Formats: sequence, C-alpha cells, structure tokens
Amino acid sequence: MDWKDLSKLIKEERRKRNLTLEKINEEIKIPVKFLKSIEEGEWEKLPSKIHMKAILTKYLKYLELDLNIEELFKENKKEEIIEGKKVDRRIFLILILFFVFLILFLFNNYLLNRLLK
Repeated sequence: MDWKDLSKLIKEERRKRNLTLEKINEEIKIPVKFLKSIEEGEWEKLPSKIHMKAILTKYLKYLELDLNIEELFKENKKEEIIEGKKVDRRIFLILILFFVFLILFLFNNYLLNRLLK
C-alpha cells in the first residue's frame, strides 16, 4: 500500500462511519488540520516523522483499521512522501551555492583589478 491509497482508505472508512473530523478531534485530540492533511495525502504538513507515526497510529486505531505502520514506513520513506520539501531543499542549497560562488568570483575580480592597477 502506498501513501495515496492509505489516505483514500482512511477517508472512506471515516465517511462510512459517518464521522466528522471535528468529532474525531474531540474524541482522540488530533488537530483537525492534521486529520485533513492525512485524508488529503498532504503528508508534508505533518510536523515530523515521529509525530506522523504517532498521529497515524492513533487515527488508524480509532477507525479500527488494522495496518502495520512500521511496515508502511519501511516500504515508503518519509522523503518519498514529501518529495516537494526535498526538492525545495535542493533548490535552496543550489541557490546558496550559486550566490557563494558569485560573491567569490566578484571578490576575486576586485582583487585582480586592484593588483593590476
């Protein structure tokens, strides 16, 4: 099972039981925004891998869905879930490196011009 399928399964089970996110929040104290994120497959909105496991375990237990969370995490690393964040980090790193090299290049040119005068 992948993360998209899990999101769909959870959402379908909740709807089958005629439960609202607010009702679940009242009973198991998981913030509605996290419940929505899980059901919409927006895993990157959960705070961390540890929180993600805890919230998901609690939510699945509440819905009486017997799934092996540890196995799911082994098969699908969190980095694969939040590919968008991983790409954002790469772009940020590339931009930083670009500016560092730009500054070094400009500084080097400045020093060469000073030495040649």
